[in-house]
Amino acid sequence: MPDGTFASSRVLSRAEAATIMAKMLGLEVKEGEKPTFTDSQEHWATSYIAAVEKAGVIQGEGNGKFSPDGQMTRAAMAAMLVQAYQLDKKINNELPTLFTDVKDHWGEKFINILVSMGISSGVDGEHWQPDRSITRAEAAQLVAVTDKSKDNEVKVKKVNISKKFFAYNGPSLSSGIAKEYGPREVTVYEEREDGWIRIHTDAGFKWICLVEKKVNMNNNFLTYNEASLSSGISGEYAPQIVTVVEERGDNWIKIHTGLGYKWVCLIEKKVQIDRDFTTYDAPARSANILGYYGPQAVTVVEERGTWLRIRTYAGYQWLDTKKETKYLSKVFFAYDNPSFISRVSGKYAPQTVEVYGERNGGWIQIQTSNGLKWVNEGNVNRNQVILNVPSLYQFPELNNGCEVVSLQMLVEHQIGRSLNKVAFAFEMPFDQTKLKNYKTSSQIWGDPDVGFVGDVTGNTPGYSINPEPLKKLLDKYARGTNLTGNDLSVLEDYVRNGKPVVTWVTVALNNPRAITTWKTPAGKTIYARMNTHAVVLTGVDDNYVYYNDPFYGTKNVKVSKSSFASIYNQMGKKALSVD
Repeated sequence: MPDGTFASSRVLSRAEAATIMAKMLGLEVKEGEKPTFTDSQEHWATSYIAAVEKAGVIQGEGNGKFSPDGQMTRAAMAAMLVQAYQLDKKINNELPTLFTDVKDHWGEKFINILVSMGISSGVDGEHWQPDRSITRAEAAQLVAVTDKSKDNEVKVKKVNISKKFFAYNGPSLSSGIAKEYGPREVTVYEEREDGWIRIHTDAGFKWICLVEKKVNMNNNFLTYNEASLSSGISGEYAPQIVTVVEERGDNWIKIHTGLGYKWVCLIEKKVQIDRDFTTYDAPARSANILGYYGPQAVTVVEERGTWLRIRTYAGYQWLDTKKETKYLSKVFFAYDNPSFISRVSGKYAPQTVEVYGERNGGWIQIQTSNGLKWVNEGNVNRNQVILNVPSLYQFPELNNGCEVVSLQMLVEHQIGRSLNKVAFAFEMPFDQTKLKNYKTSSQIWGDPDVGFVGDVTGNTPGYSINPEPLKKLLDKYARGTNLTGNDLSVLEDYVRNGKPVVTWVTVALNNPRAITTWKTPAGKTIYARMNTHAVVLTGVDDNYVYYNDPFYGTKNVKVSKSSFASIYNQMGKKALSVD
């Protein structure tokens, strides 16, 4: 162009086309020579038009005119190229018309020649648009390709495809499947050494591969409905050689199976799980728990939202990668291990916690100030908690042994085995002071802060033992904690966290008797209520507490919190449990 640009998108004029062809063919252009066309006698391209007319490259419009400033159509350009390079002499048989908009067009013959020689493949694979004006860029490309391909031989090769086949968008299994076709004979328009041939289909020019690609699957493998781990598993197969009909750059291949065409992933997906995790038999927290695992890299075979299906030694199992949160609505104890007999590492106020792991029985693993610990969320958040504490009867061997028998129930629940009642009782501390001046103002007897006062069997008078000395016996079997002085609500927290509580009350929760006093040999005054009794707190709900009573041998006796708290408070808020 005069401004030094090519103007590639500008429509090509007929005069410009004639000029291009004259130069490409190396024709002799004589200044002053004129063509026969009456409208091209005094034109800037007159001598070029004359040269190509003389060479037989162009024809007019049939009326003695060339219309040099008219727009060049794609069909006219095809005709000019065929005539210029005498491409029609390379054709020995009739060529098929592949584009419907070319059928019965005046330029059909010329267009078919360009198509058969691979010079042009149309506009979009389906249309050629013969009457559309051609741009300078399109014309330049057609001329360049024609000049390069002018010596190609046109051979119409036929191939008989004896079974169903896929047509692809390009000469690659990863180019995308265009369509599937039944057995037929096809015309080959281009051929490659790797077995790919180019044919024309109802979807335009497409590629098919004459050589099947085989992949040897050395291990059991899964097939999927689509090229995605989230598309759903369609089947599992033993090691075998498979035929690939499509492939993707991310290592997915499409194969034929008994269920139709399915996808296989050639590279296993690995995911690092940096925490303890629980596996399930379905992608839901409500599903059955299958196992518990520590941090590790897992092999993923299926994905569903935040859930991963992984391969384990026990088969395929599901895990949730989303960190679950739970609100613990009451005071909760954190344990070293998911067991009530494990050590309590800390006690915490109600709060929302992040779940790192789960175990059967309502146990969840959470992060605490002491590291990862376990909480029994099932008990903490449940409205009613009743522990399965063994029920023991203190009679006839231990008439005065309600405290130690209650402790034995707690210990057996903690350690999970039975103990000999009498032998256990005589392991507790005793104050051996003999009763003197019985029922007088100068009565001398033992100190319940030292050990059991009197005869635990009941053969002679006996009284009681306070929590602190009784804790010495508890400490032989578990880590005891003296809860004396705490309100009933604290004792409830212990029960909700799996810890029975030995609680000092009165027999049958009757009103406390009048205070009886005596002196110890050391001169300490003891203030006692002679209907002192001990039971084991075993359960709690919104309105009631439950206890095992060794005096009656009863289990999980139900009483209102207010009634129990009244007696418990009057008896000095004495209690003993384990941490």
